[in-house]
Amino acid sequence: MRLTILGNNGPYPDIDGATSGYLLEIGGKKLLLDCGSGVFSNLIKYSQVKDLSAIIISHLHFDHVSDLGVLSYYINANLGKKIKLFLPDTNAYIEQILKTNAYEVEYYQEGKFNIEDIRVTATQVVHPVKTFALTFNSEKVFTYTADTNFCSQVESLFSNSSTLLCDSCFLNSNWASNKPHMSVKGICELAKKYNTKVILSHLNPQTNIKDYLIEAFGNYHLAKIGDKIEI
Repeated sequence: MRLTILGNNGPYPDIDGATSGYLLEIGGKKLLLDCGSGVFSNLIKYSQVKDLSAIIISHLHFDHVSDLGVLSYYINANLGKKIKLFLPDTNAYIEQILKTNAYEVEYYQEGKFNIEDIRVTATQVVHPVKTFALTFNSEKVFTYTADTNFCSQVESLFSNSSTLLCDSCFLNSNWASNKPHMSVKGICELAKKYNTKVILSHLNPQTNIKDYLIEAFGNYHLAKIGDKIEI
């Protein structure tokens, strides 16, 4: 498996940045995990859109879906075919995107589902809207936590994964148990406990990168746009 970082910010992009979006290559196939603001222009630097097997959306906050609209324009203008889009649910914003007729939509719930021969496990986590962590099991087990605070489900994901792409929005100093995201320190503590590698992403533009680096420790990688990471 290989992961390319297309967007690493949340809830909005930094200057020259992009919000959540990741290209996962697994078993010769390419999956786009989330499609936030600025992700489309980064995607086409590293892959042709026609080569995507599917797009999987973890949840329907704007910083994870906003470029689905412009991507649909590209698909309609250039491909002559639909791309599979896996969604946990729908709302008025998404319904407008679906009317573009660019996507072959499938809805998923908690549990296992297939994208061709790739088995994906969706685990509902803790966030203000319905949100799913996504686990891919190949030679190693890779999990994208999506947006979540710490919870028993997250602990289970750490115990069963070799590498996790984590929502790392907060420093420990501004984290709280009632907030919608995890902290860098807490993630690194779990990584140490379970001997896992973590990729820290969904970084808040208001937080200095140096502060994230001061708080992080152990086997971690701080995501930057364009990074290619072997899983």
